[in-house]
Amino acid sequence: MKLFTFYFILTITIKFIYGENTTDKECIPIDILLGKDDSIHCCQRPGIACDADGHIKEIHLNSTSELNGSIPPEIGNLSNLETLSISESNLSGSIPPEIGSLSNLINLHLENDNLTGSIPPEIGKLSNLETLYLSNNNITGSIPPEIGNLSNLKELSLSNNNLTGSIPHEIENISYLFIFSFSNNNLIGSIPPEIGNLSYLRFLYLDHNNLTGSIPPEIGNLSNLMNLYLDHNNLTGSIPPEFEKLSNLYYIDYDSNLCDSTDKCFKPSPKRTSYKKTIIIVIVLLIIIFIILLIWYLRKKNRMEKAKTNIENFEF
Repeated sequence: MKLFTFYFILTITIKFIYGENTTDKECIPIDILLGKDDSIHCCQRPGIACDADGHIKEIHLNSTSELNGSIPPEIGNLSNLETLSISESNLSGSIPPEIGSLSNLINLHLENDNLTGSIPPEIGKLSNLETLYLSNNNITGSIPPEIGNLSNLKELSLSNNNLTGSIPHEIENISYLFIFSFSNNNLIGSIPPEIGNLSYLRFLYLDHNNLTGSIPPEIGNLSNLMNLYLDHNNLTGSIPPEFEKLSNLYYIDYDSNLCDSTDKCFKPSPKRTSYKKTIIIVIVLLIIIFIILLIWYLRKKNRMEKAKTNIENFEF
């Protein structure tokens, strides 16, 4: 009996320390953000998604007026978190370095807030991250080279901030990058030629910065590139002839000093500019064919009905 009592007490104690207490601790950053007490479990609050064990998996607090100040460092305790999305919510303060502890994080969206400070290098520890949006804030400092450790990243937007320094060459390690947006900052230095190794890239926005030097010809290797913005910089030289290889390029914007005259400026080829027109023509042709077949079917049906009527009248 004593052994059973001891086992029961031990089980309850372990459950309290490592079970219920763990999930309760996960509510601390949520309650701080929302300025709420713990009278309601955080998993029951709007925008918070938890798994069957009570661990927080997703935080969606977009366009929320209830937020209280900045991201608390306790956010690093949410080891099961996969999505952290707090956008258009007047979030202030800096991004805590503890965010690097979120090893399972896949989506990090903190755009359209009032964040200040710099991007913590610890963000490079988020090895599972696929989307990173920090655009439209007041973030300062340079882009940490550790960002190149985000090998699974597909979408990266740091536009509309006050970032300085150069674009880190380590960016080439993000080989699956689909969207690359650094527009409207104070970035200096040249465009890294390593960008030409990002074979999946479709959208490249580097406009409205203080970039210098010439455009690297390696950008011509981006066979999937659709949109390219390089305007409002201090780039020199001319558009590399390798740009003619950009067969999927639909739109490009750059400063006029990069061409000798209007006639010599690079323009997307007729094949690219007529892409939408071709689709429209194909759709119209398909509609015409459908109408012709429909008319043929209705006429055939009408003739068959008339023939059937004539046969019935003849038999009568």
